[in-house]
Amino acid sequence: MENKILGIILIIVSVLILTTTIIYNFQVKGLIVELMETSGGECVVGGDCVHEKSQFPLYLGSFLFILLLITGIYLIFDKKIEKSTKKIEIPKNLDEEEKKIVDILRSKEGSAYQSDLIKQTEFSKVKITRVLDKLEHRKIIERKRRGMANLVILK
Repeated sequence: MENKILGIILIIVSVLILTTTIIYNFQVKGLIVELMETSGGECVVGGDCVHEKSQFPLYLGSFLFILLLITGIYLIFDKKIEKSTKKIEIPKNLDEEEKKIVDILRSKEGSAYQSDLIKQTEFSKVKITRVLDKLEHRKIIERKRRGMANLVILK
């Protein structure tokens, strides 16, 4: 929820920057027209063209507007940022094999295929199944069938 609020704030700030940039641009153009009328059609002051110097703030304001707008929209609509980052309570009395599996699952954002756990732990299929059975019985993990494979998920 905080990211949505931040996104809305960024969009509001970007609109304010755009408004300020547009107002600045109109005022500078008006001043340049006055300068050219009083100087007889010359826009060169001190060896530099006034038109070229007046464009930098316009480009900078436009860049900031686009950057803040895109960032704000991203923060409002990004689902990955919204995911709850609840802390998974793991009992302290796990044996080494169980700890190893839980650590792997944590590093993989809470889920992995059973075949991947076999590869990473180098445990046999039977041993992985037994350890997962114990963890599932203690309600630490849950196994879901995905075709011919099992997805192991931390609860």
